[in-house]
Amino acid sequence: MSKKYHEEHPTISFRCRSIQEYNKIKQMVRISGKSESDFIREILLHEEQKESKSFWEGRKTEVNKFYLRCPECNEYMCFDVSHHLEIRQKIIEIFGTYICAECTKKKQHEEVLH
Repeated sequence: MSKKYHEEHPTISFRCRSIQEYNKIKQMVRISGKSESDFIREILLHEEQKESKSFWEGRKTEVNKFYLRCPECNEYMCFDVSHHLEIRQKIIEIFGTYICAECTKKKQHEEVLH
């Protein structure tokens, strides 16, 4: 096989931790009826999709939350800004009004037009 083929089709390999692990993987591949590479590739790519989806779902639930340590016991306290108007007002008092860069540009553009 050519050097170009190897560059376009790189190899991933790993050592099993034990002969038992090796035998278990071989048995799973045999039961699947797939080649080793197809079996492992499908599992890894499927897991990557699940992990990616899980990461973004977790991010969505954490938006508008922040954590502070309790000054007494040092445990974390979670504050959800989306459900507490008082917290949102406190943040505005401390940081002022805030908007993202895109909204700032849009606002400046609208002010120029008026």
